[in-house]
Amino acid sequence: MEYLNRFLEAAPLLPVLGMLLTGMLQCFAGYRLLKFWISLSGFAVGLFMGYAVSSMLLENTEGKSYIPFVIALAAGILCGFLAHKAYLAGVFLFCGIMAFTLAAAYPFPETEGWEIAAFVIRVVVFLIAGFAGMKFAKPAVILISSFAGASSAMRALPSFVPALTAERDLQFICLAVLTAAGILIQSISSRGR
Repeated sequence: MEYLNRFLEAAPLLPVLGMLLTGMLQCFAGYRLLKFWISLSGFAVGLFMGYAVSSMLLENTEGKSYIPFVIALAAGILCGFLAHKAYLAGVFLFCGIMAFTLAAAYPFPETEGWEIAAFVIRVVVFLIAGFAGMKFAKPAVILISSFAGASSAMRALPSFVPALTAERDLQFICLAVLTAAGILIQSISSRGR
């Protein structure tokens, strides 16, 4: 019973630990895991678009509310496969989604005009990062995956190192060091690729 109590006390930290580990993996091995990230990005875009379009077109599916989910899953699998096969399109999606996610983390004012402006800015960031990724695939993927992974890890790290919660300067220093280390390690480990 004591083990169960310990597990239940630590359970809220499990998603944070997952975010930390995923961020570190992306920071230090983002380029090596590029095909996986590309496929996952394609799957996410296909899933979202498939659900959005099918739920709008199939509004009156009484008793068959599962149909948009099935269509979304099929669209996600198809887009994931196509992103895996079409390397540059996958790089576009991967870089664009990473940049969009980072832009979405930036706090904009919550007034009505800013909501639209924030969305437009995020889409522009998505497009710029996607096209930059296509033009300079390897350096763009290394830079974006290192920074995005370090950012994700730094959002989780204060849960394990409480001193980071109050120290914003220390957070920025850790973010810069993690990003630089990720860029260096990914550049060295992918030299022959």
